[in-house]
Amino acid sequence: MANDFGVRQLAEVLPYPHFSCQIASHYDEAQLTSLVEQLAHQAIPFPIQAGGLALFTGLHPVLYVPIVRTIELSHFHQRVWQAISQTGEGIPSYYEPNSWMPHITLAEHDLQAESLAQIMARFFTRELLWEIPIDNLAIIWDTGTQQELRSQFHFQQRGNQKQ
Repeated sequence: MANDFGVRQLAEVLPYPHFSCQIASHYDEAQLTSLVEQLAHQAIPFPIQAGGLALFTGLHPVLYVPIVRTIELSHFHQRVWQAISQTGEGIPSYYEPNSWMPHITLAEHDLQAESLAQIMARFFTRELLWEIPIDNLAIIWDTGTQQELRSQFHFQQRGNQKQ
């Protein structure tokens, strides 16, 4: 999208796809890291389904790939939310469990109506559907100029589960 449609900002700020369980204006980073590591240690990998293109409208539109919100994904989000909410301040309400819409952001900030129309035309007849394994939790920190991966914790593998 950067080369063909001039939508560059997201790729420059955050060059890897992800979905967010929660964001905040501030976290206690040490406490957050400890809790996320514990959550990842207790989790086992699971698949998600993602597909299509969608748009959050408004003053700052966001083009994204929707993720199917299954019971398993909702329960996972609920566990993450309950564990880490106490460490953050300024958490937007749209990340709360009853409002959360899981998605993978493709473009925001520099998305224009003209480029959006061209992007949609390009992908109009393509079937976009993926099964994506979820096998880690990461902490991504916004430095003000980019988002950086601070910590990443892999889930235990199914064969290593404790009974």
